[in-house]
Amino acid sequence: SNISNLWNLFKLTCRKVDHNLVFIFNNIEHLEPEIFKKFLQYGKDTSVSFIATVNQALKPSTLDLISEFDLKKKLNYFSYKELFDILKQRVSLTFLREVDKELVEFIIDLIFEHYVPVPGKGIEILREIYPVLNQQVSLNSLEISEILRNQFDSLQVTDEFSMLSYISEAELLTIIFLDNLSNHFSKNSNLYITIKELKELYFVSCESIDYEKDMEEFKNLITTLRNIGILNASKKNNLNDYRNFSDNILNYNFYFMVINPRQLKSILDAIFNKHNFLF
Repeated sequence: SNISNLWNLFKLTCRKVDHNLVFIFNNIEHLEPEIFKKFLQYGKDTSVSFIATVNQALKPSTLDLISEFDLKKKLNYFSYKELFDILKQRVSLTFLREVDKELVEFIIDLIFEHYVPVPGKGIEILREIYPVLNQQVSLNSLEISEILRNQFDSLQVTDEFSMLSYISEAELLTIIFLDNLSNHFSKNSNLYITIKELKELYFVSCESIDYEKDMEEFKNLITTLRNIGILNASKKNNLNDYRNFSDNILNYNFYFMVINPRQLKSILDAIFNKHNFLF
């Protein structure tokens, strides 16, 4: 078979090399465990070394595979600043056209939200969007953000039905606020929204139904939207205490949409059409 031929070719190549060989694998949690175990066994039978990174958080079943290694070391996650410095350097060395700093920040926020804070995912994303950003036709931020969100499996399988059910049972003020929020991102093509702009959207939403403004209710609203995966505070905020999110909502200056604004808009349109809301 082709697999057997490739394996025999691999072993033949290794035997013909006079130097010590070291093979480096990244993110082996995406490989079949039995296949990689074959590489490890070959390394033990020969002088070939294998170095690999594995993310147990993404695939807990890799624990059995980790036990096969002779030496294991747990690596620390990267901070927001460390990831930004790494990706910003890669962008400056790779892209022919200038890439907005905010785009790099948004990539890192998505990594923190849907992956684990390591450079590999960011570099993979830059590789995927390289043809798009280097083409002559310019894309707006909304179009670029859609491409970036598609790089994460958890975003591609967002359960629209569950989201629809949750929002349809929400208070009228919440539904109107979400409609204003999705319109804001769609019309302005922004990657981020400030806390000042969020408060303005809340005030407009209240005024549209003669609802009394309440900052505690506003904070509860933002906390709820974060908990259900619609909105979150950016890690680029100077304040890094995210454990007490509800206490610091007004202190985070930048927020971003976790889901696609157009996806949210389609859910809201379905709700409006069903209930025939008039304002």
